[in-house]
Amino acid sequence: MSIESARSFARGEVTREEVLALANRFREGGPEDSNGPYKVRAITDMLDSINSYATDILVSNGDLHIAGDLDLDVQLLVDGNLRVDGCYRDSDDPQTITLVTGDLTARDVITGGFLEVHGNLTCGRLLGDYNDCSAYISNNVTADLFY
Repeated sequence: MSIESARSFARGEVTREEVLALANRFREGGPEDSNGPYKVRAITDMLDSINSYATDILVSNGDLHIAGDLDLDVQLLVDGNLRVDGCYRDSDDPQTITLVTGDLTARDVITGGFLEVHGNLTCGRLLGDYNDCSAYISNNVTADLFY
């Protein structure tokens, strides 16, 4: 399975309602104002003007397995577990938002974007790359190296 198996909002494969239903599962907290939590606002803004963004919102209903590396330049919402055989990498430029409602398992994790995992995070090496955004892991983090 590859990232292409996730459904794309820009290509019309997932509806606005489906994206918002999953985005509303982001945890409470973090930057918030009268319009709600930042990550939900960011996803809503992207939905409202997707054509002016150089990104997409991908949704995977169920577990997603990536056979190699996953270098994100899109928003990824996984309703299940995410397993990356290689390196998972997100970014703060361009800013990415990743939600995994289950566990994230990868050889390595490099995170600089918004990363939220509702289960466990298991990897060989975990690097927080100048994270202006945030990483939130609900359960356990297991890593051989954390930097």
